[in-house]
Amino acid sequence: MEPPASLPVDDLAEAVTALAEGRTDPEALLEACLARLSALNPRLNAVIAMDLPAARAAAAASLSRRRAGRALGPLDGVPFTVKDNLYAAGFGASWGSRLFKDFAPRVDDLCVARLRAAGAVLVGKTNTPEFALAVHTGNPVFGTTRNPWNTALVPSGSSGGAAAAVATGMAPLAIGTDAGGSIRLPASFTGISGFKPSTGRIPRLHGFPPLSLDYQAIGVMARDVAGIRLAMAVLAGGDARDRASLAFGALDEAPLAPGTRARLVMEAGGEGVDPAVAALVRDAASVLATIGCTVTEGALPGDAIQLRDVSAVLSAVGVARVVEAHQGWRDAVTPPIRATAERGLAISATDYARAQDGLAAWRAAVGAAMGDDDVLVTPTCPAPPWPIDSGPPATVGGRQAGPRMPVAFTAFANAMGWPAISIPCGLSPDGLPIGLHIIGRYGEDARVLALAEAFQQRTAWHKARPPLGETP
Repeated sequence: MEPPASLPVDDLAEAVTALAEGRTDPEALLEACLARLSALNPRLNAVIAMDLPAARAAAAASLSRRRAGRALGPLDGVPFTVKDNLYAAGFGASWGSRLFKDFAPRVDDLCVARLRAAGAVLVGKTNTPEFALAVHTGNPVFGTTRNPWNTALVPSGSSGGAAAAVATGMAPLAIGTDAGGSIRLPASFTGISGFKPSTGRIPRLHGFPPLSLDYQAIGVMARDVAGIRLAMAVLAGGDARDRASLAFGALDEAPLAPGTRARLVMEAGGEGVDPAVAALVRDAASVLATIGCTVTEGALPGDAIQLRDVSAVLSAVGVARVVEAHQGWRDAVTPPIRATAERGLAISATDYARAQDGLAAWRAAVGAAMGDDDVLVTPTCPAPPWPIDSGPPATVGGRQAGPRMPVAFTAFANAMGWPAISIPCGLSPDGLPIGLHIIGRYGEDARVLALAEAFQQRTAWHKARPPLGETP
């Protein structure tokens, strides 16, 4: 059975409905995604590894279950991808580095295991920069991923492959990681929705070591919040093997709480914001004001410069920890990773402990500075997507841009462990997607999703497709 033309293969919620209603089946849905992948991946380089026999066998098994009335749940038969820094048995996990180009884990991380147990069909692995530590997506093992809205531009990073795959219908669901904006920035740059939950909301067990304490979270990318909810219903929930996850039960799907107080933040760490981005985010804030939010403009809570300095120490030591176990690592890694590792090797244990103390103090200060506000609303990135060959712009909004300009608003949520989402809120004058960023307090994932979903119910930006996402 071929899916009808009205069924977008990049829309998870619609795919789930079509499967439930019998308007398509798991095999037809997989083949439709593979057709997109075959036509578009050579231009985008989003998916870097596949196992077609295994994917087709999983789709066939799902079809048998559905015909027998024994579907494992709404996601049974839904294709998904996994970022190449996560473990999925049957696939390599290169982490974008020559150090791990031949590494093949024999186990699934918990997120992959939960999706497979729910009947979802693993299509392949998606591209990431080395150690998932860049705001572009390219590495010496698999090359560069391009933005489907304009292939001369970056899809951002580090989950750029995942975002490009969802945006173009190679799979309606992608699992990625986010340690500073790695899900939300690519979601913004490719016009989809990307959610980083509270630390521990999605448990994890097997995988590469963390590079910055507990900054990194596993998260979800889909066309819209409805799709993210479907995935989170499977992925969220405690596991006794992950202590951080035991703070959470199932994710509440309560509607938007009345009287939500939103703080609009348009500056962080002295970075400027592109005028087109600022205008669209302010327009989006006015929409939020029509759905029961009290919106006031204010400052990002906490000292952004202090966070930048603390995070630089933590990440440098984390990189050094990984590379020093490999002989000849200096010749194997890229120059930016080599420089970061060298800095980390020069940091003393005392300085590392002081950085952790500084992070604890910063977190306490942020909690106090939030006051009565429930959420923060910001641009996802201060600038629209930039050319692959030139890197981030040197100036943004009339100000000199620092090296951490792209993560000026996103890294805050990782350091706090708070939930955050990027959703489309418009197109730049050049026709490029711009993301609205919503951050909630720890554990208030449901509030963030409810607010984002309410916005999408009143706007249509999440329905825009990139030129390369049209049916080939």
